[in-house]
Formats: sequence, structure tokens, C-alpha cells
Amino acid sequence: MKERNNQNVNKAVQVLIDNGKGWVLEHRQDKDGIFWPNRYGLWGGSFEDADENKPINAALREIFEESRLTEDDLEYKKMNVVEYKMKEFIHGPSAPTEVHYYYAKLKKDVAIHAYEGDVIKVFAYDVQFENNHEFTPYVADAVHMAEKIKNEAQA
Repeated sequence: MKERNNQNVNKAVQVLIDNGKGWVLEHRQDKDGIFWPNRYGLWGGSFEDADENKPINAALREIFEESRLTEDDLEYKKMNVVEYKMKEFIHGPSAPTEVHYYYAKLKKDVAIHAYEGDVIKVFAYDVQFENNHEFTPYVADAVHMAEKIKNEAQA
């Protein structure tokens, strides 16, 4: 956990994967210690000590742990850093949480397997993610950010 102005700040990473057909999300397990259980969400998790100054390392580590995809499988781009005020944090006391968002596009058609979630599903680009309780709240934020990146790339 990082300290900023004498206040603890939790750090996490969230990755939105694009397979060229839609957004690849994992279904979060329904068990203790999982934020937003039983919903589809992004790939990611908390920073570890070695990740502190290298958010991309946290992103690549989390993607590998959860899907076995490697850096060779993905083209990635940092989208944004957003600070959320959370009432509780899974690995520590309540504190602001700094979430680093990444967009990751698969370089080739590879099978993705869930190693931490229940199941993986591809959602069409036009699915309504906002205010949809099938998804974690982070999905809508990440999709909005990724759509800007995709539109800039097409321009």
C-alpha cells in the first residue's frame, strides 16, 4: 500500500481485453474475498510489492495469473488512472483506491481460459454495460475509455 499525504492509498489494475469480436470478460466467483461476486468483470487485481512503480507489470502478471495470456499475446495501452473512494478494500484497510486501467487487444486468435474466474464470455461491443447489474461497475468505465482509443486508431 502506498502512502500519499499521510493517507494510505490502495493500488489495483483493471484490464479490458478485446479479441476483435468483442470484450472478453470473466465471471467473478461467488466466494468470500471477491469484490462484486457473481458478475462479469475485467481482468486484474491488487498490486504486489514488486509492482509498486510499474503498473504494467501488475497488469501483465494479473492477466497471466487469471488467463495464462502473456505479453506476446497482447498489444496493450494504458488508458487512465482513476481514484475511487472505497468503503473497504479486500487486502487492507479502507482507503482511496488508485485503479490503473489498460486496454489489451489480442494479437492473434488464441484460446483464453479462466484460471480464477468461473467462466469467460465475449460480449458484443454494443452491449449496454452502464447500470447493468450483470457487470461490475468498472466495466462501463473501461469500455468508455477503450472506445476512445479504438476511435482514435480508426481516425
